[in-house]
Amino acid sequence: MSEKQKISAKFATLLAVIAGIPMWSSQAFAADQRSPVDEIEACRSIADPALRLPCLDRASERLLQAHKAGELTIIDGAQVREAQRNLFGFNGVTLPSFLGASAEREEISSIQTTLRRASRDGYGQWTFHLADGSEWKQIDNETPRIRDQSGVEVRIRRAAFGSYLMNVGDARAIRVKRQ
Repeated sequence: MSEKQKISAKFATLLAVIAGIPMWSSQAFAADQRSPVDEIEACRSIADPALRLPCLDRASERLLQAHKAGELTIIDGAQVREAQRNLFGFNGVTLPSFLGASAEREEISSIQTTLRRASRDGYGQWTFHLADGSEWKQIDNETPRIRDQSGVEVRIRRAAFGSYLMNVGDARAIRVKRQ
C-alpha cells in the first residue's frame, strides 16, 4: 500500500469516526429522553440474559428514582375509574390521554349515591348535596315531590345533549347540572 493510500485510508477512518460521534451522542441523548417504562421494554427485547439483566437493573433503578422524585406517578385502573366518577357531570372535562386511550376506557353513564341534604332557593329550584361530595342544581321547571331526607338513594344519568337527569328516591326525574 502506498503512502498516499495509507493517508487516504487513515483520513477515511477519521471521517467515519467523526461522522459517527454525533450519531452516538444523539443515541445516548435519545436513551436519556426515553421514559423509564420504554427503557424496560427495550431491555426485555435483549436475547442474551447476561446483557438483559444489567439493562433491566439500570432501567428499573431509573423507574424507581423517577417515582421517588415525583416525576412519575403510577396509578391503577381503580384510581382511573374513581377519577372518572369524580368528574361525572362536568361537561367538557375529559381525563388526560395518559390515563389510557379514550376508546379503552369505559364511559360512565350513571352514578348512584345518597343524599346528604337538599334545599330550595327563592325560585323553587333544588340544590342537592350528595354523599360523594358533589353538588347538583335543578335546571328545569319541574316541581317534583322531593323530601329533604339524608340517606335517600340518588341516581344521576346522562341524558340528551350533554344534560343529566336525577332521581331522588322514588320521585320523578328532574334535569340537573353539576356545580
